[in-house]
Amino acid sequence: MSKLKPNKLRKKQSPQDIEQQKHINMIRMIFSHMGFAIVPGIERKNFTFQGIRSEFDDIFYLENVIIIMEYTVSSETGTHLKGKLPIYGEISEKHSDFLKFMESNEEFKSLKSILNDTILRKYSRKEIQLRILYASKETISPEHKKLAPSNVHFFDYSIVKYFSIISKVARKSTRYEFLDFANIQYNQFGDNIKKSATETRDDFVGHILPEDRSYFTYKIVTFYIDAQSLLKRAYVLRNDSWRNVENIELYQRLLIPKKIKQMRQYLAQQKRVFINNIIVTISADDITLYDKDKNILPMEDDGEIAQLDSKGIPVQISISNKANIIGIIDGQHRIFAYHEGDDAHEDSIAKLRIDQNLLVTGIILPKNTQKDENLMFQAQLFLEINATQQGASSKLKQTIDSILSPASATSISKYLINKLNESGPLRDKFEITISDEHKIKTSSIVSFALNLLVRPYSKESLWAKWDDQDKDKILVNDKPDMKKLLEYKTFCERVLTDFFSSISKAIIQKKWQISTRKNDGILNVTVINGFINFLRDIVAENQHDKIKTYTDQFAKLNKFEFDKYKSSQYRKMGKDLYTHCFSPSSADSKGGTPNS
Repeated sequence: MSKLKPNKLRKKQSPQDIEQQKHINMIRMIFSHMGFAIVPGIERKNFTFQGIRSEFDDIFYLENVIIIMEYTVSSETGTHLKGKLPIYGEISEKHSDFLKFMESNEEFKSLKSILNDTILRKYSRKEIQLRILYASKETISPEHKKLAPSNVHFFDYSIVKYFSIISKVARKSTRYEFLDFANIQYNQFGDNIKKSATETRDDFVGHILPEDRSYFTYKIVTFYIDAQSLLKRAYVLRNDSWRNVENIELYQRLLIPKKIKQMRQYLAQQKRVFINNIIVTISADDITLYDKDKNILPMEDDGEIAQLDSKGIPVQISISNKANIIGIIDGQHRIFAYHEGDDAHEDSIAKLRIDQNLLVTGIILPKNTQKDENLMFQAQLFLEINATQQGASSKLKQTIDSILSPASATSISKYLINKLNESGPLRDKFEITISDEHKIKTSSIVSFALNLLVRPYSKESLWAKWDDQDKDKILVNDKPDMKKLLEYKTFCERVLTDFFSSISKAIIQKKWQISTRKNDGILNVTVINGFINFLRDIVAENQHDKIKTYTDQFAKLNKFEFDKYKSSQYRKMGKDLYTHCFSPSSADSKGGTPNS
């Protein structure tokens, strides 16, 4: 009997190596769920193109789309990215030459085989959509991102987490949203790129409801559409997603896996369509209406249809064959239950996806309305449907308020939290996205501290200290002057940044970190709110312009007992901080109100 050979000792992985591998595995799983395949055998292989030596981490492909992937968990993101920019620039400028180079490079035999045997058999080199994704676990500054070519897309960790959650649920149907993220138009993907340049459209039977019958200012159409046609056109303004539409915050929840699973089981077993209607929006640019004689019903830029009387009429609805043009206000789970998956129900649902028609109520967004107006309308509609339900979170209500009332204290506060999180002493300290684990939550900061500091038209806020002769014009007929509003936000941001910068420089650095059981950090919701209330007292005494000079006063904070305050004592803590720093007898006090 032969003896078993002892296993070779594996080199122990460093914590960074383990973190890197987890990051890689998560992204590979996303692409697998979306139906992409990975090119084998190219990881870490060196090559020289146009005199520049480099390497790739992964390459994924699907139809005519090739994704070059770079992973990093390094904290030196700027340095790492800078080293990659030369090769990214050459690849971007010499797309076809680079593909030819990869075909002829012996180090990339597997890619050459895939190109020749699969991709190039169907598509020309010019038809290949090549994108570079830079996936950093750490935050990359906007300044560094601006240096990259246009075909480089930053797969930030928050975006990775988002697509990880969505792709686990919606599987291959996630690809339409990913193509939008990678700036690949639907007509550039797969077989669509072979079609005529003329825009293709699909027709559906429906009914148009005029204002006299709806009391809506926008035109409403009701129609039936098969699930597959709706899935590829649909988008959802989900919270924590990658979308940033005119800097307006998004609000809808992520897909719930358990709910989707139950709904797919229902569809597969009962084979019945969901009978309640789905609420959507669609731009007038992407929809054409025809009467019963197949004559176009011309729609004015304001949404008016001259030939429409006060009664609803049947119409034929022609919708552009594009991805991400139908906004889902209500019913995303009913739609995504039909997703292209790989579970035990897929064989049944694949047929239902084409055969079954969903009842859709569509609100047509006129051509002459601005994006922010449309988003505010959608947010209001979503709020009417959802926010009155039991369990609507304070975060959801704050977000909706930010959209509907951009000049409100809540909206300004949320803007400032995001700005403080981008740079300065509180950079990456707040829970902004789904990937922000173990960071400071923001709802209480907005509700119980920051809004009191920045509230417009208040004699006790920064508004009263803002030296601007036209500041009262920030609201005209209840509509905000966005330029003037930005000026006020910038003023508030400067004061807050100066304040927290001065505080952080004065406090021992090991304390200036998020508080956990394992460290001496002081930063948590209570302390941040206490600091903001401290700043309110500084503002009340007209000392906010002198914040940078208070080095000695703020140094006293190293002896302040931060941990003795509870979440209900924000205001008391703020006043105690002020007394501690500015009372003459507080020099030797260890915290709280001095003994003078």
